[in-house]
Amino acid sequence: MSWMAVLGLTVGGVALTVTPAWSAAEPLACEVSANAPYEDFSFVHGVVNRSGCGDNVDLQSWLFADISFWPDPQIGYGSARLVNGSVNGAGPCDREGHANYYNQARTDTGQTSPESQRRLLC
Repeated sequence: MSWMAVLGLTVGGVALTVTPAWSAAEPLACEVSANAPYEDFSFVHGVVNRSGCGDNVDLQSWLFADISFWPDPQIGYGSARLVNGSVNGAGPCDREGHANYYNQARTDTGQTSPESQRRLLC
């Protein structure tokens, strides 16, 4: 329950109502985001995040290799059921070798982040 202070005043027959800015509770925006991938022990990792949300979903980290003039192959995946938090997806470097990799967050309710920054790895 949120409380709001209201000040009422009548001036010259006109009723004025003032509500201070601190009384209005603004809801947080539910957002998903994807961090640029990183390399660790011959694996590409991609961390995705979800914040400001109130429902429980399956948050998924999808990792791709950016291949010019060809469909980008998925090289890794990770998921967890959560409300807010992070998930780390991982895939092997030896699948596509030295390439630009990127990450994307998705949920089972249809939320999708923009693709992360590409990073040259492996």
